[in-house]
Amino acid sequence: MEYTFFIKLNKEFGWKYFRVNFTDSKFSILQNLLFSDNWTPIKIQEVISGISSTLSTSLKYEWANEDLHIAAFKEGVFLFDLLARRGGVVGNGPDLQLTHIEFIKFLEDFKKFVEENS
Repeated sequence: MEYTFFIKLNKEFGWKYFRVNFTDSKFSILQNLLFSDNWTPIKIQEVISGISSTLSTSLKYEWANEDLHIAAFKEGVFLFDLLARRGGVVGNGPDLQLTHIEFIKFLEDFKKFVEENS
């Protein structure tokens, strides 16, 4: 999974938004994760810890905003595109499935980007 984080500025209000672009569009659902604009390194670490807790146990971890639902189990991390579903796209099962390692690496890279640009 290749991606580039960037900052989008709202000059009128002075707001800063963290965003991401993907080389492969199949991962674009992860852009919905960043639509929650109140990310801090601490909040990102909470999600990393939640996902990590499901690696080799029967625990389940869920996180959602209005655009994305994430469910993590021992079998992997499942992402559901709520934005697309509100738009009428009906899916059977997850819209994207990632390994724990893939998703945690993405979140760790995002956390580092937020730390460097906050």
